[in-house]
Amino acid sequence: MIMRFLILTLLMATVTTGDMLYFLGENDRRNLEKDEWWITESRISRLPDWDPERRDPPVSPRAAVRIAEKWLKKRDKSGGAAVASIEIRPFRRDLMKWPFKFYYWIRLEPRQFDHAVCVVLMDGTVLEPKVLRNPE
Repeated sequence: MIMRFLILTLLMATVTTGDMLYFLGENDRRNLEKDEWWITESRISRLPDWDPERRDPPVSPRAAVRIAEKWLKKRDKSGGAAVASIEIRPFRRDLMKWPFKFYYWIRLEPRQFDHAVCVVLMDGTVLEPKVLRNPE
């Protein structure tokens, strides 16, 4: 029920603003919360381009990890966190749309048997997740 309400709310926001929403992914937390990442088409368009065959990314992997760790300390009130994985993912769904738009998907482990994901955009900002409490 909560999930349906959230999806309807997001669809209504898309219709009223005319700005398409894109789903990037989700993460289940140990505390029974689920994080989901959504981004608007206009926000993707404003991000810097990066051609991996020609130059380094606008935000280095090291800088992205520092940004993610800082974000997690604020959000989770945890001390340090181990980096479990870091991925550079494309926004495009095909080869024609946003061929040079990417983001970092960073998985951190603040505690044993727990993990968090931070999405760092190529402009150095964090895409905040939508938190679903007790998702069905």
